Amino acid sequence: MNLSPVARLRTKRGIILFVVLMTVYSVNGDYLPGNDAKANLYLAVNLLNHGKLSFSPEEFPFMFKWRFKDPEMTMNPEAIPPTELIQSGAVEVDGPRYYLVSGARDGAYVIAFSPGSGFMAVPVFAVLKWTGHDPSSHLSYFWYGGKLVASSFVAASAVLIYFAAAEFAAAGPALMIALSYGLGTCVWSISSQTLWQHGPTEFFLALGAWLLIQSRGRKGVSVLCSGAALGAAVVCRPTSIAVVVAVGIYLLLVDKRALLLFVLGGAPLAVALLTYNWYYLGSPLAFGETGNAGAQIALAKTGSPDLWQTPLLNGALGLLVSPSRGLFVYSPFLLLALPSFARILRDARYRVLIPLIAGGIGMMVIAFKWFDWWGGWSYGYRPLVDTMPLVILLFIPNVADILARPARRAVFLTLLIWSIGVQAIGAFAYELWGWNARRRVPPVYAAVLSRSVVRQFVATDDREALNRAREMGAIRVVESRQDIDLPEFRSRLWSIRDSQIVYYFANFNESRRIKKALIDLDLKRQ
Repeated sequence: MNLSPVARLRTKRGIILFVVLMTVYSVNGDYLPGNDAKANLYLAVNLLNHGKLSFSPEEFPFMFKWRFKDPEMTMNPEAIPPTELIQSGAVEVDGPRYYLVSGARDGAYVIAFSPGSGFMAVPVFAVLKWTGHDPSSHLSYFWYGGKLVASSFVAASAVLIYFAAAEFAAAGPALMIALSYGLGTCVWSISSQTLWQHGPTEFFLALGAWLLIQSRGRKGVSVLCSGAALGAAVVCRPTSIAVVVAVGIYLLLVDKRALLLFVLGGAPLAVALLTYNWYYLGSPLAFGETGNAGAQIALAKTGSPDLWQTPLLNGALGLLVSPSRGLFVYSPFLLLALPSFARILRDARYRVLIPLIAGGIGMMVIAFKWFDWWGGWSYGYRPLVDTMPLVILLFIPNVADILARPARRAVFLTLLIWSIGVQAIGAFAYELWGWNARRRVPPVYAAVLSRSVVRQFVATDDREALNRAREMGAIRVVESRQDIDLPEFRSRLWSIRDSQIVYYFANFNESRRIKKALIDLDLKRQ
C-alpha cells in the first residue's frame, strides 16, 4: 500500500502519540479494581476456555451469592463456599452478584452489560494463554491483561481523533486536540485503567467519526465502515445508539445512497446484538442494564424502580458542574470548545461534525436521565466519559485561533494543566472506597442481625458498640460509611469542602497505599 508523504508523516505521528499515551497510562503500575470490569474479563475467559457467553454457579461460584439450605445456619453474604460444600448440596444460590443477570434460559446467567467489551479481551487473553500465562489461573495476567486491552483502545482512540482533526487542522493543533483528549479527560483516569465498557466504546466512536469525516467527497467504503464501527460501539455500550441515529438522520438529509451503505455496515452487528438479547434475555430489545436487575439497583439507591427518574436539569447540573462529578470541574479546558457550536452550524466545511456532536449530546441526555446520574462509585464524570471522543471534536474549528492568541492560549493551557493534574490524581490515587464510602466521624456501627435486618447505633466508644451488637445476636458488625449511593449522603456530591478532588489530593499517599493493598488482596482471590 503506497501512502503519500503526508499520510506517512501522519501515521508516524500517530504511532508516537500511541506510544506516549500507553506509557502515561501504564506508569502508575496499577489497575483499577472493580466488579464491572470483572464481568467483562470473565466473559473473555469463559469464551476462550468454554466457548460460552453464559455463566453457571458451579463453574464461577465467586460470581454468585450463597446461603445454607438449613435456615438455622447463616453465611456472610460476601463469603464464597468451598467446592466441597457446594457439591454436598448444603448450600444453594441466593442470586447472582450485581454484575450478572438471570437469562431467559434456565440456569443461565449473563453479564449485566452488553458483551462487546468482553469480546475485545479475547485476542489478548488467547495470546497470554498460548504463551503460558493463562488469565483464568493467574490473576495478575487477568487484571493487567485487561488493563492492557483498555489502555490500548483508549490510546488508539486518541490517534483516531488526531487523524480526524488533521482532516481540518494543521498537525500541531490536531495533535493538541488529541493530547488534550488523552490526558485531560477521564479517559485517562477511568477508561484506560481497567476494562469497563468505556475504552472499546471510545475507540469505535472515534473510528466511526474519523471514517465519516473521511467520507466527504469519497463515499463508499468509508461510510460502510463508519456504520460498522458505530455499530460496534453500540454492542459495547447501547447508549451509543444516539450517535447512530444522529448520523443516520444526517445522511438521510444529505445523501440517501450513503445512508444505505451506512445501514449495511452496521446491520450485521445490530443483528448479532439483537439475537444475543433474544436468546439470553428473552427479547431482542431486552438489555441487562434495563431489566429487572437495573430496577432492583434503582430501588436500592433511590427508593424507586424507575430507571429514568432523574429530572433532566438535576442530572445535567450534576454531571456538568457538581464538585465531585462535574465535567467542567474535572476537565474545565472543554469550556473553551463551546463557542465552536455556532461556527460548526454556519460553516459548510464543518457540517459533517454536526451529527457527531448531536449524537454526543444525545448520549449525555441519556446519562442525565438515568437513575444514578452520578455513576455509583466512580471518579469524575464516568457516565459522560464515552462522549469525550465526540465532545473533543468541538475544538476543531477554533483550536488554531486559541493557540495563536496569547491570552486565549494562556487560559487554555492553564485549564488544561488543571485537567491533566486532576486526571493524574485519579489515575494514581483513586481506589473506589476512600471518598465514595468515606468513614463517618464519629463512627457508626451497623449490627447485621440477618440478611434482611440491619440495626444501627452511634458508638460512644468502639468496645461498647461491639458488645451491644453481639448481645443483640449480630451475625457480624461493620462500620457504616458515608456511601454516596445512599440517599442520605447524596448531598456530598455537591460539597466543595468534601469534594473528591480535594480528598484525593490531600490523601494522595494514603490512597496510593490503600489502592496497592486492595490490588494485592484482589490478586489473592477470585
